Amino acid sequence: MSRHQADYITNTFPKTKDKTFLLKKYVNGNDPKAEIADPYLGNAGNYENCFQEIKVAVIKLKEKLCV
Repeated sequence: MSRHQADYITNTFPKTKDKTFLLKKYVNGNDPKAEIADPYLGNAGNYENCFQEIKVAVIKLKEKLCV
C-alpha cells in the first residue's frame, strides 16, 4: 500500500487512523523509503522486486512480533 492509499483510507474512515500502517514503515520505523512500489502494469522484474521487498518486510515483522 502506498502512502496515498493509506491516507485515503484514514481520511475516508477516521477510526482506522491508529490501525493503518505501511508495512515497511511499521517494521523499519520512520524509513523514508517506507513504500513498496506498486508493480501494477510493470514488467516481471517490477513484480519480483515487489515480492522481495514484501518478503523481507514480513520476515522483519515476524521477528518484531515474536520478540
